[in-house]
Amino acid sequence: MFRFISALFLILLLFGCHQETRVPKPQNLPPEEQKEKPEEKPDTEFKKLHYVIYEKGLLKWNIFAEEAQIFKGKRIKLSQLRVCSNSKKGFCISSQKGSYDPQSGRFTFRGQVVLDAGKKGKLYTSILKYFPKKDTLETEAPVTIENEGMLIKGRGFFYDVKTGTMKVLKRTKVRVDA
Repeated sequence: MFRFISALFLILLLFGCHQETRVPKPQNLPPEEQKEKPEEKPDTEFKKLHYVIYEKGLLKWNIFAEEAQIFKGKRIKLSQLRVCSNSKKGFCISSQKGSYDPQSGRFTFRGQVVLDAGKKGKLYTSILKYFPKKDTLETEAPVTIENEGMLIKGRGFFYDVKTGTMKVLKRTKVRVDA
């Protein structure tokens, strides 16, 4: 996944025109006024993005976004995002918005997030973070997991992609329909 994020970042930088936009930093303003600074404009924008990553000749990732914006090469914002893995443990994550921070190596999905793992079930939440270096998915938000005849609700979620270990962290409720 780290290669996917790195490759996405580099491709977006290579194809875009780099125009630096400077936003003045507020100086000596009260905290209330500092929060209301004008929205930063992206250096590069893409519409209807579809990016495919192959590894060793096999399709590894399919990335779709309605819009992608790069900010000074330090942050990528995406809208109507869908990222699908085509490995043996395939899954798709979709959300209204997403972002990638290359410095921290974190991919964040926000707004109506759905993690679809096929026969293994679906997870619904409002925010989900992917850490490529650790290969983990995490959130502290409320989650709902649906699978054939089972519903799990709780707060917080951790999933280790390598080992397949999943945990609902707090206030877990399980309903099984027989």
